[in-house]
Amino acid sequence: LVCANEPLLHYDNIFDATYRRNNPDRYGRKRTPDRGTHVSVTSARMRMQSEFKDLAVAWRRVSESWHDPVSRAFHERRIQPLERRIRSAASAMEQLEGELAQARRDCGDD
Repeated sequence: LVCANEPLLHYDNIFDATYRRNNPDRYGRKRTPDRGTHVSVTSARMRMQSEFKDLAVAWRRVSESWHDPVSRAFHERRIQPLERRIRSAASAMEQLEGELAQARRDCGDD
């Protein structure tokens, strides 16, 4: 199995617990035997924002040469709502980061 920017995964390694534990998956989750899979909210938020920024740059390039009613409708129906959702999700994730940090402090898991 080959994915962009990722090493080749051999079928035998997919179910190998040592391989999975020592190699974070494609979403940055690190597998640990005692605590399960952990996801950093900060890295997930940053990745989401980065991916949308890449989309926005690509859309700007396309829209330089695509100026018809269909392109405007696509921008209004797809790009703008997505941008609002990304901003809203990023804000909620930032708030969650703070709440998780407080919970870790309260539980002594600094």
